[in-house]
Amino acid sequence: MTDLKVKSELDGDIRRFSVRVDGVADLKSQIRKTYRLEGERFGMKYKDEDGDLVTLELDSELEEALVLLESSGASLLKLSIRKARNTGTQPETCFGGMKASPSPKPVPAQPRAGGPPSHGPLGHGPPPHGGHGPPPHGGHGPPSGHMHPPQ
Repeated sequence: MTDLKVKSELDGDIRRFSVRVDGVADLKSQIRKTYRLEGERFGMKYKDEDGDLVTLELDSELEEALVLLESSGASLLKLSIRKARNTGTQPETCFGGMKASPSPKPVPAQPRAGGPPSHGPLGHGPPPHGGHGPPPHGGHGPPSGHMHPPQ
């Protein structure tokens, strides 16, 4: 068992406490009591030596945090706590998890002021070549008026 001093923050509510931990379950239990989170899911993160917020979920991650705490000479583990959010069909996330957002819906072309809707490339002008059939030069060889030099 390790005696651990903790400073934690949840939605702007900052708390300090000491807890005896044998694993991450002991720490989570104290966080639940401190913030009255019984029955709620939440995530914990701490800042590492690079300033990155690192998830603290497993006993091995707690051990790593304690090694970092000891090697830095600090005596206080600072935690950021976030309640899990249920986003409907998406899995629950804490800390605004890195998920791909749904693809945006395509926006239909808008008619130009005073004219018909645009249909060409990038929505500008009339369709290329009238929109039907091969290009005006027949689609074979160089366009009319352009000759290849004899070989």
